[in-house]
Amino acid sequence: MAAGDSARDEADRLREYARAIEQRANNFLIAAESEKTLSKYLKELVQFGWRILEDREWPNSSRANIDFIAVGPPGVLVIDAKEWADVTIADGTLYRGDADETETVRKQVTLIDRLADQLADHGLVPSAIESVLAFTNQDMKATPIGPITAIGAHRLIGWLLSRPRRLADDRLHEIADDLELSCPPKAPLSLLTRAKVPRKPRAQDAQLDEPLIGFDEVEGALNEALLAKPIEDWMTFIHPEQNRLVRAQWNGPYRIRGPAGTGKTVVGLHRAVYLAQRSDLPVLFTSFVKTLPRVQAALARRMSVAGAANIEFASAHQLAYRVLEAAGLDVVIDIDACSGAFDQAWQETAAATRLTQYEPRPEYWREEIDYVIKGRGILDFEAYRDLDRVGRKTTFPRESREALWALYCRYGELISEAGVCDFNDLLLNALDVLDAEPTLLQYGAVIVDEVQDLTLTGLRFLSTLARDGQLLLIGDGQQSVYPGGFNLIEAGINITGRSTVLKVNYRNTAEILERATREVAGDRFSDLEGLIEHGRRQVDVSRSGNPPLEFLASSQAHLEERLVDQIARSRDAGIPLGDMAVLVAYVAEVGRYRRILRTAGIPSVELTAYDGTTQDRVKVGTFKRAKGLDFKYVLMPGLRHHPPRQRTSETDSSYTERLERFRRELFVGMTRARDGLWLGYLPG
Repeated sequence: MAAGDSARDEADRLREYARAIEQRANNFLIAAESEKTLSKYLKELVQFGWRILEDREWPNSSRANIDFIAVGPPGVLVIDAKEWADVTIADGTLYRGDADETETVRKQVTLIDRLADQLADHGLVPSAIESVLAFTNQDMKATPIGPITAIGAHRLIGWLLSRPRRLADDRLHEIADDLELSCPPKAPLSLLTRAKVPRKPRAQDAQLDEPLIGFDEVEGALNEALLAKPIEDWMTFIHPEQNRLVRAQWNGPYRIRGPAGTGKTVVGLHRAVYLAQRSDLPVLFTSFVKTLPRVQAALARRMSVAGAANIEFASAHQLAYRVLEAAGLDVVIDIDACSGAFDQAWQETAAATRLTQYEPRPEYWREEIDYVIKGRGILDFEAYRDLDRVGRKTTFPRESREALWALYCRYGELISEAGVCDFNDLLLNALDVLDAEPTLLQYGAVIVDEVQDLTLTGLRFLSTLARDGQLLLIGDGQQSVYPGGFNLIEAGINITGRSTVLKVNYRNTAEILERATREVAGDRFSDLEGLIEHGRRQVDVSRSGNPPLEFLASSQAHLEERLVDQIARSRDAGIPLGDMAVLVAYVAEVGRYRRILRTAGIPSVELTAYDGTTQDRVKVGTFKRAKGLDFKYVLMPGLRHHPPRQRTSETDSSYTERLERFRRELFVGMTRARDGLWLGYLPG
């Protein structure tokens, strides 16, 4: 090396270092000016009841900082000031010029999770904690990126003020006080990083003293917030123990169970939103009840529009249709043709003479095919002959099952010749397709609500969709209203050490729950894990109220008159029509009571058409259709003080089985009521 070369190299190194330090200083100054600009915007929020925390440390970290934490009526918002020259969002990905800024988004998601952990004991759900990237030099509308929102700073105040309320004032200050302590002010930077470096003035500097948001914009935002329906309290706060389930990490399938009203579905919905905001693949939220997904989709949108956009809500049969369609297979479901095929098979085989000695009614044996044979996906007679028929009480000896198998086979031949299939075939065919093409539909997680109402085939189909993703099963055996049954082990699902029993009823008053429990107190039920439980279960109730009203009418006309009167009285007492439901036992009664309400000038909507959006119409439907829903006030007309009578030639064991299901249906109907319950009885 020549003389002086090493000194020259050192000089070059120091100049490079100095340029890097100058660039770093410039970056800090730009960031400081961005934060200064944003600070002036956010101070506008204080007059509307917000708390603004500036330049804070991450919880349990002295290195990472948070530009702003805004705690206000809509929840907790982490706001990061940005001044990027070139910003684009494409296919849910944030770009700075050509650079993919996914890591920036991930950092914000990590921060949200840190704050969710910190606030878990408050019961604040993760969807009430959001991150905002506020660009001080960009005119950008609010654009979601998972749980993150990118927005131009001058639009920020109007966007924040237009959001619906989640936090009451006392909750708001409790949470802000907690964050004051857990996210202390950021320590000053070193003198080197604070050194001033000359820079060119920006055009916007001269405008910083101008009003940041016009009066008309604030007034419009506030009016929009006032017109928006407030999100119900349970959408924002749930019990801390339930909140931990929303954010938990599990290795393998998991189950949440518990009595009616304990918040199982609420936890599942929050879990779906939480996972959807963090998953590249969509999250599936599914149920056997075909109308539930529509309602749950509407509720999820109220929790988080961005999260709900990455959740698919569909019933098990809708998903099966989708699988077969994706595989290029056409299916025709024709219920009438299937019923005709069964009647023909009943006449053509020896079933009519050989099975009636155990149960004379053909419909009982149709249930046996639907729920026991096809519902379990049984393909050979030996498997059926040796089967323990869980949930069926009619004694049916193994040596006599050959007649039923012959009936099943002939029924299958007839519907195949007709070119149609039933709903069980739909699931079975879709399961076969997935076994051959497992990646046909892919999900980051699968959440199954009301799992107890599925057949074994249905559960196998849905669990197959989960594959490498997460599987969460939600349900309660006491609310099962269909024949048959199964254990999770039969579906190949092992949840040993991965289940939670919720024991606090948040929905019903103690008086409503006690009245509903009287219907099933003497029954036992299987809860999918091989356990037999008693009908009167240990459950804590968080609320009390008025006892249910029970009215005995002298006639059908008298009952209808009092039903209309009770709805009118409840409306006058401040209960909106949209928060009431008229629930009945049978589908044929739905039309009758809708006509009664229409004649009385009371608007109504059938539960089969209800989509979860707010509307000032009384809901009308069956007990079964109301599963998974709740209403402030439930009216149940047309009840009798005696149970349904035994049908002609119905065996005692079959009658006992049917009565148990009917009592569970009554229990389901009554436990839909949150605050009030009216029971209308007919004489006889």
